[in-house]
Amino acid sequence: MKSFNDNIPFDRFTVEQLAGDLLPASTDDQKLATGFHRQAMQAKGNNPRKEEFRIKGIVDRINTTGRTWLGLTLECAECHDHKYDPISQKEYYKIFAIFNNIPHLGSGYNTHGPRMKYLSADDKTRAKELQNKIKNLSTKNSALNFPVHSKHLLAEWKRPKRLKDPKLFSLTSDLTIVSKIKTTSSVADIVSKYDWKAGQRSFVFGIGGYTAGLLGTQAGLTDAMLLLFVSFLFTGLVGLIIAPLLARYRDIFFAMLSLAFSMVLYGILIKIDAIGGSDGFVLPESTYFGIKPSSEYADYVLYVVAIIMTGFISILLRYYYDSTPGLIALAVRENELRVEYLGSSAFNVAVLNFTIAAGLGGMGGALNGIALGHIDPEFTYWTTSGEFVFISILAGYLSVPAVFLAALLLELVRSFSGRYFPDTWQLILGLFLILSIIFIPSGIGSFFKQFFDRLKKSK
Repeated sequence: MKSFNDNIPFDRFTVEQLAGDLLPASTDDQKLATGFHRQAMQAKGNNPRKEEFRIKGIVDRINTTGRTWLGLTLECAECHDHKYDPISQKEYYKIFAIFNNIPHLGSGYNTHGPRMKYLSADDKTRAKELQNKIKNLSTKNSALNFPVHSKHLLAEWKRPKRLKDPKLFSLTSDLTIVSKIKTTSSVADIVSKYDWKAGQRSFVFGIGGYTAGLLGTQAGLTDAMLLLFVSFLFTGLVGLIIAPLLARYRDIFFAMLSLAFSMVLYGILIKIDAIGGSDGFVLPESTYFGIKPSSEYADYVLYVVAIIMTGFISILLRYYYDSTPGLIALAVRENELRVEYLGSSAFNVAVLNFTIAAGLGGMGGALNGIALGHIDPEFTYWTTSGEFVFISILAGYLSVPAVFLAALLLELVRSFSGRYFPDTWQLILGLFLILSIIFIPSGIGSFFKQFFDRLKKSK
């Protein structure tokens, strides 16, 4: 309406409507003009398929542009030619190519679709005032306090029985007023650190993540080291309980039973609203021996902790596999029947190894949950267990550094194939795994072993 009142020429009006946010030094009004193009289907939820939603957004923009500026419905041309339609399928995808080259994600994109920085003049003034107020109160180490039902809030979340805590209001970097509101339906906090790249989850992985999350939110434990240790113990205990059942099976039967446990747990977690249901919940920020690092360095501190823990656990496992029980475990892998003839129990070895693996997997889940700041049932979904299998096959069992290299290769292959072959990335990943099995049957670790063996011989 403002454009018509200002008598803006139609060619300029069209440009601003279709691409106002892409104009050099665009004004707020020009950015706002493109808002209707940003009202496509958005990727709400904890694990959206970003490429799918991006394509859906492009299709929506094509159809909207066709109806508004061409006076034509273009939907049919997406799939086929119509004999008497003026737009062919080829021409449709020429238009598609234009929108396909536009930055879709926008500013501040997380998992909720294209988002754009925009505040009205009044909101900008209010935001500046709040920024100054936050700065002043921060110096006094005091909590920010302003009305919950402020008219200046850009959005109000309609949930029954809200816990009105003024401390949960904050100002983001793009000057958008946001609020974290706990609700009786136990949905995740509105502001979430959840990252779609989470990946690498499994049955015990999820148990460890939820253990750390519940201890943090329900018991108030925020020390990362304590959370990791407790997650290790609890998940190891769970592993010890179910190990006698799993240890009776081998090969594909063992794998399928493990996946069955994963799906049972997943089905339970999505139904329990008290712990977030399908949305999960947000973890409190972690401390380290009572010290809380600044948000700027928190990720670096956690990274260092993860590296140190991994190194320490690797050393312990090395001592374990050099001991008598560890050597028996390796022998079971080579010839289970012979171990039984020698008087050792392959069953007991399997139980022990599964318990250790469960504890370590739970610790990994807790570490991942702390890093993301969010826990949800996807941590236990069975398809993600395949990533562990992929890494295990690619790395082998002969070297700890090989595991890191295998995980890196998995992420590289998946990222590049997803980028350049979005429709066939699973095929690329599968071919990579098949070639790895054919040409490196003992895994990447065999190269490390050969290198160190030659190094020992040279000495």
